[in-house]
Amino acid sequence: MDERQAIEVLQEVKTFLENHDVTFWLDYGTLLGAARNGKFIPWDHDIDIGIWKNDVDTLAPSLKELETKGYSLHFNYHLQSHEYTVVALHKNDVCIGLNIYTEQNNNAVTKWFTHIRLGQLQTILQDPHNTEKNTLLTSLVSLCAQRLSNKMRKRLISMLQYVSLHMGWYKEIILSVPCDYFINLEKMNFYHMSFNVPSNYKKYLTIRYGKQWRIPNKDYVHLTDDGAIQ
Repeated sequence: MDERQAIEVLQEVKTFLENHDVTFWLDYGTLLGAARNGKFIPWDHDIDIGIWKNDVDTLAPSLKELETKGYSLHFNYHLQSHEYTVVALHKNDVCIGLNIYTEQNNNAVTKWFTHIRLGQLQTILQDPHNTEKNTLLTSLVSLCAQRLSNKMRKRLISMLQYVSLHMGWYKEIILSVPCDYFINLEKMNFYHMSFNVPSNYKKYLTIRYGKQWRIPNKDYVHLTDDGAIQ
């Protein structure tokens, strides 16, 4: 991920969300990099923003505005709950993920749906512009997926989820943290811009990344190592 391009895209999306009165905050690896080094993690491949589901529902009709500014939109769909879990915004080889949280029993909850056997194919369909494809086959599949409409990709993902669900080839991952982290947000300067971050963000990062979060760890795997996984 090119740092200069990432900063430009982040600033543009920030302005868009603020113009629509949406509450959002830095999350996941983007928050980790901001808190630890004041910049993106060099090996991170995307930008992560947290957002409440109600705000996404309100924002949805306006997302098309971003397409006029050169963005492509991709929606990650969770078959069992019939809800979107991530909205991915792509521009200039930069991806911003709007990670969607719902409030349940005073906790902020999000879900991931991963395929044990078909996971890589779903990942490409959900994020065909991801440049982290490292084989000829996955690169070809990615090029084909980029030519499909959002509607067609959603249909194919639903088919994969249906097959995986009935064949036992899937794993549902539920992540949960106390809502308080996302209600009373703090401010943090990041690339000369002011962003919301979770309240008591150091404790929040300890939950998500462990007590050693200040030490870079390239071996961290979010699907298994995230402390918010239930």
